[in-house]
Amino acid sequence: MFAKIGVEIDWRSLGTSCPARALVVSLETQEPDRFFPHAFAYAQPYEGTHIHVFYDRVQKAVGPSRVRYLLAHVLAHEITHMLEGTVRHSETGIMKAHWDVEEYTDLHWKPLEFAPEDIDLIYLGLASRARTVALETPRNGGRIGIDTRALEAN
Repeated sequence: MFAKIGVEIDWRSLGTSCPARALVVSLETQEPDRFFPHAFAYAQPYEGTHIHVFYDRVQKAVGPSRVRYLLAHVLAHEITHMLEGTVRHSETGIMKAHWDVEEYTDLHWKPLEFAPEDIDLIYLGLASRARTVALETPRNGGRIGIDTRALEAN
């Protein structure tokens, strides 16, 4: 879904080196129903890093052969919240607050698309995240160089 709009996702396993401000996705199971009831996941866009997916809820919502399709859409939805930096929803597509029965039925053969405004917001969010990372990342891998010739001259 992201590739279709020209956005590349670089998935990495836990314990591997991740870039600054990388998104962290946690698959949760056995979360109490009172915690975000009826939600498959939640993102923390104002915190900027964490996405929590209630994997057991995703599994219960569709048959075993369709779990991967629903999970892909849930991840795309929550990643978009993070990239847009907001909790807003759209009237159509991946960023709808609640998908209807027909959309659930079609997920496996016809992925939901991003609304045009979401594509714009994703690209604005990516640019903002890149600027933030550039400001937070020290030059030279965090090392500070001191020219000792200047010290010796004094």
